[in-house]
Order: sequence, then structure tokens, then C-alpha cells
Amino acid sequence: MLDLLRRFPLLRTALLVFVVGTVFALLRVAGAFEGPELLLYDGLIRARAALVEPPAAPVTLVSANEADLNRWGWPITDDVLARAIERIEAAGPSAIGIDLYRDQARPPGAERLADVLGRFPNVVAAFKFGAGETSIPPPSLLRGTDRAGFVDIVADPGGIVRRGLLFVDDGMSSAISMPLRLATRHLAKDGVGLSPDPSRPDLLRFGKTTIPPLGADDGGYAGIDNAGYQILIDYRAGYAAFPRLDLTTVLEGDLPADLVRGRIVVLGVGAESVKDLFYTPLSGGGSKAGTPMFGSELQAHLSAQLVALAKGDVTLTTTPGPLFEPAWILFWAVAGGAIATAIRRPVVLAAGCAAVLIGLGAIALAGMLASLWIPVVPAMAGSIASAGLVAALGSWQEHAHRELLMRIFERNVSPAIAEMLWEQRDAFMVGARPRSQRLVATVLFADLRGFTTLSESADPDMLLDWLNTHLERMADIVAGHGGIVDKFIGDAIMAVFGVPIPRQSPGELATDARRAVECALEMGRALAAQNVERSRDGKPTAAMRIGIFTGPLVAGALGGAKRLNYTVVGDTVNTASRLESFDRSVGEDLTCRILIGEPTRELIGDAYRLRRVGDVLLKGKSRPVPVHLLEGAADVRPVTETQAPWSETGIAEGERHAS
Repeated sequence: MLDLLRRFPLLRTALLVFVVGTVFALLRVAGAFEGPELLLYDGLIRARAALVEPPAAPVTLVSANEADLNRWGWPITDDVLARAIERIEAAGPSAIGIDLYRDQARPPGAERLADVLGRFPNVVAAFKFGAGETSIPPPSLLRGTDRAGFVDIVADPGGIVRRGLLFVDDGMSSAISMPLRLATRHLAKDGVGLSPDPSRPDLLRFGKTTIPPLGADDGGYAGIDNAGYQILIDYRAGYAAFPRLDLTTVLEGDLPADLVRGRIVVLGVGAESVKDLFYTPLSGGGSKAGTPMFGSELQAHLSAQLVALAKGDVTLTTTPGPLFEPAWILFWAVAGGAIATAIRRPVVLAAGCAAVLIGLGAIALAGMLASLWIPVVPAMAGSIASAGLVAALGSWQEHAHRELLMRIFERNVSPAIAEMLWEQRDAFMVGARPRSQRLVATVLFADLRGFTTLSESADPDMLLDWLNTHLERMADIVAGHGGIVDKFIGDAIMAVFGVPIPRQSPGELATDARRAVECALEMGRALAAQNVERSRDGKPTAAMRIGIFTGPLVAGALGGAKRLNYTVVGDTVNTASRLESFDRSVGEDLTCRILIGEPTRELIGDAYRLRRVGDVLLKGKSRPVPVHLLEGAADVRPVTETQAPWSETGIAEGERHAS
């Protein structure tokens, strides 16, 4: 497995992306993203309320404000409450919800309130179910009837109310919420009621809509207490959802019939001094911040939502299935990894990541407008983490590949060419290795003449010092002409022009051939200069043979990960080697004899003086090969040697230098 990961970088990247996606999916299950996901959800709720025109809400609020409390006192007496119910009932509402606890009498007027509650069957009184807490029963007259509804409110951590309860059951008793009681009464005249879903009897169907309960891990939630039958409150109508009447207007003023007739009326408190305030997604600002909402407003929102659901005017805000999120998170982790793989420039990568975040935000908003809560925070985090880690891995891989490429080429080419090779690495690299490829290039072999004889008698330290200086100088010349030193073979040097980036046109091939020829000529000049210096010092001098041939070959890397060498093989290499070692009597008087093959001659044109040696049968060849002796540029005379190549006295005074 480790070997596969080393050999296939994309497999490493894929594994990294999979691990990132898995980790972030597990973090999502553990609840690591619940807080930011809920804050984003709140923003989406506000955006939907601002962008979408809600259906008309058949609910009117009657709120006892601060002025009302100053006028009528607090708590409101039973007499005041009874008079308010009578006034509202006279205007013909479909249902009246009393969001005020009346578990105890508030004299005066207890008898009058009992009479009113008994005479008006469309009145629903509030009580607190208080599962696990202190309960507050409804008025004694309505206990155990369908005219009492609980008003318990479920708040998320941070005090934000996002969920509404329809039913509760503590194992000993069950109850229905006031909003559901009001909605069913409002729609009773249309024959709309509650029933089990025909295909899923465990689900509630209200009119045209089947209402599935909220799961503990739905949306951005992670393991919430979803006891009872909960749904998400949509708050579509925003803050200005319902017409409002103050209590004094109801009791003494001219009550607008159109705000009451056929509508649900929720009577509650609207004074901040009573502390019946709750924070919602509409509040903005997160936990305990922004503008809160009164409890009666919450009951009104949920009542209006249930009516709209039953009529089919809106759809319930739901969440994708349980298998969606892991796949969703993994998908975006893959997307982030793909972006980082395709984009290497940090600024562009950052822009790509920003586009992903914006795109996910747009998807979340589009989903909310369609009443689908698509959690995106884990996907955002997974995508960015995946992009960052893949970019870091890519940077590390790039650094490692650069070091490897430089180890392969930097010693044998100029730094500028090495840098150019790195910039164009995609043309010849596969992962960490140069790709094997067939191409056309020019090969140059250069070997010192008579070195073996000299090495047998010369001082070893002197010999190696001189040879190292010579080879280093020759390698510099090769690099200076754009070639690559393939290898040193004893005192010989093999160079290639036209690798590792394949040439695409005849002009490029001709340029490589001319560079090889110019390189050979400069090598001859450098050797002649060395001979002059060594002759003055009384040291041995040398001569050199060079063979140049252009043709097809195979280029690639040989060796393992710890020792990798870039080289070329093929008949072109063998031919260049044979040209270098061909008949030593040819050009014997030259300090640097340069033989080139016919393909190279055709590429370099008429810029050089050549002497045809003939069609010769090189070692290992079955057919004769045209061979030419390079005498120099068209206007330069050839170099000749006036003494033996390893003469102890050096080169004669009139020695001509290589051109």
C-alpha cells in the first residue's frame, strides 16, 4: 500500500481527501458544527422572510402593553379577561387563544370568567405541560378537554427558539399544543382535521400536508432532545406578521371587525416588564442578542404556519435524509481537493475556495427558499480543510519533486536550464519520475585520446586533478550550450541536446544540432587552451575525439527512488559513440577531431566546413553510414596537432586552436 501511495500521487491525494471527508463527517455527528450551523440557519430564515412574500396570516394579536398594565393592573383580573373575551367573541373570530395562565382565580370576576369559558366553545386556554419541570394547569373548567393547549416553548442552547411542539407525552399523559388546537378550530368549517398519514400511520397528516417530526440529528442539530412531536418554526411572516390590537382598544374602543371576524385571535401580554420574551432566528445577533419576541407572538407564528401547511400554501421546512450529509461532506471535501490539485497559485486557490464558500451559501439559501434546510458548515469546513491539506501535500510533493529533478539535472545543466526544466516539468515528468518517451535528439560523445596510456604512468593525484578540471570545464561548456551531461565514462563525457522536453518542429531539431556542433567546437578550443597552459608548465597535453549524431532515441529515468539517473538509450546513442571511436587515423593531426553523422549534417546546413570521410561501416552497424569531419565554421581553418597528443614537451609554438 505504501508503495502504491509513493508511486501514484493522485492516490495519495484521494486517500487524504477521503480521510478529511470522514473526519469532518464524524465531527458533524459529534456536534462540532452545531453552533455555527444554527447561526447560519438563522441568517437563512431572515433572508427568506425578506425575500419571499408570505401567505396572508389569519391571526390577530391582542397584546396587553405597558399602558394597558398601568390601566388595568397586572395580573389582569378575571373580570377584565372575561370582558375582553366577550368583546372579541362578538366580532366573530374562528378561535380565541388565551396565552395567559389561569390555574388560579384572579378576582374579581371569577364567576364571570367561568361563565364566558363555558359559553364560548372556540376559546382555547393555555397551560404549561412542564415535562420534567413544574406544570401549570389550565382553568379548572377546561381541564381534560380539547379546549386547553400547552404553550411550552423549546429553546436551543443560547436561548434561540427555532422549534415548536405540537404534541407532548411523558409516558403518563399527553397533550396538544395551543397553536394546533387553534389551527384545527380555524379550519374545522372547511372540513380539515388531523389524521394519520395513509402510507405512514406514525406520521401526522394535517389537511394537505404530512408533517414528519424533527429528528435529533436533522439539519444542523446533533443529538438534540426532540421529545414530543416537534417541527421547525418557519417565521415566514417576519416581525410584522400579524395585525395587533392593544387590550384597552378591545375593552373600550371601536374594535375593527375585519381584524377579528373569521380569524384566530391570540390574547397575551406584550409588555417587557412581564419578561415573557424569547429570542428567535429573526432576532439576529446570535445568543441573547437582537430584538426578542413575546411568547404570544411565538404561538401566533406557529398557529399561522400550521394553517398554511394544512391548506397547502407553504411546505414544511425539512432536512435531507440521514445518508445525505456524509456523502455531502465527502463530495465537498473531494471538490476542495480537486480545486487544490488543479490550481497551484495561492491567490487563485484562495479565490477558488472563496467561490466554493459562496456557492455553498447560495445552495443553502436556495434550499431554504424551497423549504429545505441543507447544512453546509461541515461541507464548507471540509472543503477548505481538504483544499488546504491537498495544497500543503502538493507543496511538499512539489518540493520533493523539485529536489529530485534538481538532483537529476542540476549537476549536468546550467542553473537557468534546470529552472526552465522545473517550470516545464509537466511536459516530461510523471509524479516524481521523468516520463519515458521517444523523441529525436542530438547525442555528443567526447573522449580523450591516449588517456589510458597516460594513466598507467602519471602520478595518480596529478592525473585525477587534471581530469576533474578537464571534465568540469567540458560539462560547463555543455551546459552553456543548452545540453545535458548524461554521464561521465572514465575520461569520456556523453551529452545530449534536445531532452528532456521533446522538440516539436524541424527548426527546434536544427537548433539542437547546431548547439551540439558549437559545443564541440568550444570544447576543442578549451582543450587547446588547456594544452598551452600545461605545455608551459611542462605537463602532458591531450587530444580529443568527438562524435555527434542526431536521431530517435528513448529518454527516461533508470534506477530506484534513492538513486535515479536520467539517461537516453537507443541506436542514436550507439552511433554517436561509434563515431567518436571511429578510425583513429582520421584527423589524427587535430587536437579535437569532430565526426558527425549525416542527419546532423542535414540539420546544421552550410554554416560549417565539412569534409566527407565517406560511407563507412561503423562497429555494430550492418550498413555503411555517411560520416563527415567537421573542420570548423565556414570561414575558420581546422585545428592541427604538431606533436604527439601526450607529448611531455607540450604543443609546438604554432599550434592552432580549435574553432
